[in-house]
Amino acid sequence: MRQSRGLPIEQLQATRAQAAALVAHTLAICQYNWAQFRLLHAIGTTPTVEAEAAVNVTPEEVLEEEAGNPAGPGS
Repeated sequence: MRQSRGLPIEQLQATRAQAAALVAHTLAICQYNWAQFRLLHAIGTTPTVEAEAAVNVTPEEVLEEEAGNPAGPGS
């Protein structure tokens, strides 16, 4: 290693691993959302979209809401 900076291949491997982790995370979220949609459809419930509420919420508001609800979202 050159003065604790690492080799270029190590940086490339780390970048690829991070990209793979982000893709896996996104895929897991998509699969969860799709499964939730299928469940709601199967029980005869119409999925609702609260687009305006989702768009107009700041990260600070989300953190404040989570701090006030220790059980987590949806509880």
